[in-house]
Amino acid sequence: MNHTILSSVSGVISALQTGQAIYYTVASVMDSVQAQGTLKGNDKKVWVLSYIENFVIAMGEKWEVWVNLIIDFIDVAKNLYNIAKKLF
Repeated sequence: MNHTILSSVSGVISALQTGQAIYYTVASVMDSVQAQGTLKGNDKKVWVLSYIENFVIAMGEKWEVWVNLIIDFIDVAKNLYNIAKKLF
């Protein structure tokens, strides 16, 4: 079975009232970076944050409001993904 970060957190994202598009995009970008395999560890997180910052601003949202929420989401999403990989 092929698990992705997005599949690991899609239920959480769908339950959110605010920011679904942002969180969905974060998870999708995380999957893309993971699939590339060229970045490791914190470099992946930095790249995702840089990409998502531009996305959030393009949506007319304030990056300062979202940055810490997104950092927390990335950490939780990665943990859920790693747990799913172990279970399946």
